[in-house]
Amino acid sequence: MKKRSFKKSVIFTNFFLMVLLFVLLYIILSFTIRKSLLNSVGQLRFSEASLVANNIDNFIINNQRILRDISISIRELENNSENIQKGLNIFKPYLNNFDNGIFVFNSKGELMAEVPFIDKKRIGQSFAFREYFIITTSTKKPYVSKPYLSSKTNQYSIMFTFPVIEGEQIKFVVGGSINIQSLNNPIGALQNHKIGKSGYYYIYADDRSFIFHPDNSRIAKNDVPIGVNKLFDAALNGFEGFGETVNSKGYRYLATFFRIKSTNWILGGNYPINEALQPYEEMKKNIMVSFVFVFGFVLIGSFLVFKYFNRPFKHLSDAVSKIDIEKEGIKPIVIDGRFSYLEIDPVVDKINSLLDKIVLYQNRIVEVAQNEAISLIAGGVFHDITNSLTAANTRLYLLKKYKDNDPNAEKILSELEDILNNITGLSRKLLELSYTSAGNKKLVNIRELIKGVIKICDCSKYAVKIETESAVEPWLVYGDEIALLQVFQNILLNAVQATTDKSRAIEVRISNFDNKMAILAEIPQKRYVKISIKNYGEEIKEENLKKIFEPYFTTKPGGYGIGLTVAKKIIIEHEGYIFVNSSREEGTEFIIYLPYYAEKTLEEAKSIKN
Repeated sequence: MKKRSFKKSVIFTNFFLMVLLFVLLYIILSFTIRKSLLNSVGQLRFSEASLVANNIDNFIINNQRILRDISISIRELENNSENIQKGLNIFKPYLNNFDNGIFVFNSKGELMAEVPFIDKKRIGQSFAFREYFIITTSTKKPYVSKPYLSSKTNQYSIMFTFPVIEGEQIKFVVGGSINIQSLNNPIGALQNHKIGKSGYYYIYADDRSFIFHPDNSRIAKNDVPIGVNKLFDAALNGFEGFGETVNSKGYRYLATFFRIKSTNWILGGNYPINEALQPYEEMKKNIMVSFVFVFGFVLIGSFLVFKYFNRPFKHLSDAVSKIDIEKEGIKPIVIDGRFSYLEIDPVVDKINSLLDKIVLYQNRIVEVAQNEAISLIAGGVFHDITNSLTAANTRLYLLKKYKDNDPNAEKILSELEDILNNITGLSRKLLELSYTSAGNKKLVNIRELIKGVIKICDCSKYAVKIETESAVEPWLVYGDEIALLQVFQNILLNAVQATTDKSRAIEVRISNFDNKMAILAEIPQKRYVKISIKNYGEEIKEENLKKIFEPYFTTKPGGYGIGLTVAKKIIIEHEGYIFVNSSREEGTEFIIYLPYYAEKTLEEAKSIKN
């Protein structure tokens, strides 16, 4: 598993918290600013709508006053078309208010006069079917009609009416018509009155039909279903104001509603929400750009701040990394006074305490390992001494028995002398073991050393064989012969004890390995003597392979678990390397690399070492 960087974790955490804070601020600010902006824009649009509605309201009231004045003027005229036409002609200046004409109808709805006069054929035509005439005569009150298609222009118009009552009966109905598709009146002029770039005003009645709409195809239509536009419905129930809504076509608008008080009409305004919120969208972009700069500043600031406050830990890390156990041994860590903090000093004290314990355990391991090695090697030496003493006793017996008659007595004495010399040598070797010194280094022939180990361990019955690349190669290394003897004795004994298939020999191969081309990346680029010791016992489990060189780890009953630990330590002290691999098919193999000194004198080897 890949280890995480503490520095990156801290910087990432700060960055993540800043992003989280930004998201929360962005949501809160967006909601607040959006609501505030809509409220401000809505207030502005509502004020404008009130002005537009009041203008239309004044226009309607003024037109009704004009019709009232006309009705007073023609009241006393005879019920005669010519007289009424003459009386009506004097009101031509009011065509500015009634761009579609001024009319007088009799009580039956027949046209009696009109300004401007068009054709005599129109005089006498009945307009009693028109909605404006029916309502005016039934209520006997002034009326503003719903849109209708004018017979003069074939465009939508609105008729203003005023009844002339004589006694209880209607004598005349005076009407003034405006073309709501023309720009010459306040209602028709709404076609060019834009809200923003594409917003618009419209007018509708309390029966949901449109009095005016910039889309002429919707005039006089009732095409807004109940419940589709909630604010549209609310205005019919008395609501005046503004709000965000969706119209009948599915578009989102900031809608404004204001009643035209002289009628049952409602002025509505639709301002596209994307236009209303355009400053808000610009602000969001600016906020995003600002926060990008803020994030960059925070990220760089976090890095610099962390780097500054991480100096004590970096100093401690450097101090620990400088510990070189192989060259200088274990020394206590000393921290510069500039980096002495309440949090750092206890850590340093703890590390130094652990280093002291490591020294103690290291010395103890070496001591125990040396004692174990001495015991094992001494056992082998003792076995050889016993065999030699047995041979010596046999020859002494023969010498006593046949000393006078046996012509071979001199030969037996010579053999006895050789045996005693051998015992003396073995005893001296056993004595040397008790004075093992890592500093007693010399040129060692690995091939001959391993032969001696095989003899000491009595491994011949396991068919240990040695394979080399060249029989004449001396395989010289510079090291402590006794320490290296201990290494190979440990590994060979483990191989002997682990062998389960007696039909397969324990294989020892010694070869030359040139790593100058970095064939093996784990070791430096130079020449080595490569020693491979393989047995075909049970496979070592993968989890045990990882711990096989750890102190006190063993799977062998009665074992101490320090032999391989000491072996690795000795190899390292000799600037070498040791590896192990194991599989059911290929067996278990220990591979050792030791620096190679081919055919060099002791002085030359020492000079290379120095």
